[in-house]
Amino acid sequence: WMARLLYGFKIFMFGRTKVTAKEENGLLELLCFTIAGGCIQAWFSAPIATSAPLNDLKFLERLQKYSKINKGVTDGAIQKLLGHLWYLSEELIGLAFFDPLVPLDEKRAMLQALKEVKGSEDPLKRTKLQLSDLGVTRKPSAFVTQQT
Repeated sequence: WMARLLYGFKIFMFGRTKVTAKEENGLLELLCFTIAGGCIQAWFSAPIATSAPLNDLKFLERLQKYSKINKGVTDGAIQKLLGHLWYLSEELIGLAFFDPLVPLDEKRAMLQALKEVKGSEDPLKRTKLQLSDLGVTRKPSAFVTQQT
């Protein structure tokens, strides 16, 4: 998708290719979504495993904020990302302890959550968030359990 994005920038900036008004509007939506929606930042920080939990949560927040501007484009992206939050499982959320971007008070909250005894729940292998859960600001400490 990065190649399509760069090609879209060229079409939009130089305008040497004939496009219809509908195609131009679609291209403009894609470019705005990619830049304002925070896709580029998430793309470049994705390979850093320790940053993945916080990166996913921040990306969801940015998408939710952008959905107020252009709801149609972001709803599909949010639904897709909600299905791919495997870094937020109670086992892999421990990577956030080593992320230098996670604030110290959040790491303390994660440590406190690690000590808490919760009911005898089976450990979730995959985090399931709903669109309604995004209204609440989620932090890595919300996903930490004794299984972490």
